[in-house]
Amino acid sequence: MPTMPEPVLRIQERLTFAVEELIWAAQQIPTGRQHVIPLPVFGEWSVARIVFHISWYDANVILPIASAWPNSADIPSDTADETQAWEASQQSVMALIDTIQADHQQIIAVVRERSPEQLQTMAQTSWGEVTLSWVLHHLYQTLLEHTNTLLSMGLYWDQYLAMQKQIRSEQRDKNEPGWTPPQETT
Repeated sequence: MPTMPEPVLRIQERLTFAVEELIWAAQQIPTGRQHVIPLPVFGEWSVARIVFHISWYDANVILPIASAWPNSADIPSDTADETQAWEASQQSVMALIDTIQADHQQIIAVVRERSPEQLQTMAQTSWGEVTLSWVLHHLYQTLLEHTNTLLSMGLYWDQYLAMQKQIRSEQRDKNEPGWTPPQETT
């Protein structure tokens, strides 16, 4: 069995690690909160929306670009179709995770077919002229960014709610302007 070139192996390892961490982080959020728009400190997307984004992005942007490389100039990197797909989606977080895992395997299979030279071939994309390696590292960065958000939700959601409750209580006790009764949040 031939050994895989180092650059190809490293990208595979990074992507596999990042996908596993994203999935683990998403699973740390209680089921009852997975579809709740989080507190503003955590962004505008629910856990389900973040997981949907990764699933959609893998299937509709990264996999087509990687598969067609270097002939991927006509494949958009960002589109309003995602928003429409999200609004129509009825998938559970677990179903989306299954899709992410399957798409990740396809992305890895495409990467395995590439030589280090092919990974460094420049091509025109909606991000400008970049290499396939750049596209794959962009995916890696995106996965890490969303994993960070999910971990923050899992670790600090309750503490942030408690802190807000404490601040409101102190404002009320001081009869400060702007005090409003707390709203129940899950």
